[in-house]
Amino acid sequence: MTRRTVITGGSGFIGTNLVGSLLGAGHEVVNIDIAAPRDRSHRPVWRSADVADRSALARIVADVRPTHVVHLAARTDLGGTTANDYAVNPVGTANLLAVLDDIAELQRVVVASSLLVCRNGYLPTSDIDYCPTTAYGRSKQHVEELVRGWPGPWVITRPTSVWGPWFGTPYRDFFDRVLAGRYVHPGRRRVDKAFGFVANTVVQIEALLDRGPSGTTHYLADRPAYRIDELADEIADAAGRRRPRRVPVAALRVAALVGDAARRMRLWSEPPLTRFRLENMLTASAYPSEQLDRLVGPLPHTMAEGVGVTLDWMREHPYRDR
Repeated sequence: MTRRTVITGGSGFIGTNLVGSLLGAGHEVVNIDIAAPRDRSHRPVWRSADVADRSALARIVADVRPTHVVHLAARTDLGGTTANDYAVNPVGTANLLAVLDDIAELQRVVVASSLLVCRNGYLPTSDIDYCPTTAYGRSKQHVEELVRGWPGPWVITRPTSVWGPWFGTPYRDFFDRVLAGRYVHPGRRRVDKAFGFVANTVVQIEALLDRGPSGTTHYLADRPAYRIDELADEIADAAGRRRPRRVPVAALRVAALVGDAARRMRLWSEPPLTRFRLENMLTASAYPSEQLDRLVGPLPHTMAEGVGVTLDWMREHPYRDR
């Protein structure tokens, strides 16, 4: 049977890379997204629809009759403060699961959740050990609960700090600041983070579409892990720029308070530093990966290779549409 893959949110960052990879491998792909594709070459496979509109979603799904689905469509910024701000996340998921109930050909649904179903730096004791501290994180907990209650063949993914071609906030900003000499590393702290170069993330998602048991949850991250200062230094070295300076954490906390105040006063919608971003920089993260590592095997790209690919892409795409 021919594999037909529907990707919701295929016009976004990870979605753009996944659509490109699947098309390159000769698969049938349909991208359902309210936004036009970032990569204009993907327009022929784009179907404009909002996942919050169940009837529109049902028409497309009934027409395509997918064998595989990757659900990426979501509001993912941290600017909202209430459940209503992120209502599209559980509503869109509920709509998708409902319309997929009628697709007999369906073999696997991979749903993107978030690390923020738990507070930053917390390692949950089980897949249902939740402790979100943001409205976004609570919306993704709701998404996971909906998926876990659905009888179909599902897998949940929790992408880590993913970066690479077609990215936007926050990691394009991170690359831009390093290249402009405006990024500084907090003191001498060693901070090991769970990062993912997007091409490796796509390989992991594709593996979960085809292999492994249903009803499982996986963190998507590069192996081996690397530190945020190693990533920043690699960006600077590859671009022939000076490596980032190190600044005392106390000074950065003051700058983060200023950033929070500027956002509250609507003087700056995306200040370069906020308390949330600083705490993220200062908090180490590591997540279990043994099951996914067995499914995927060695990832194809090192961090240095990913940086090189990303810098090449940035030279070709100096401006962001969104």
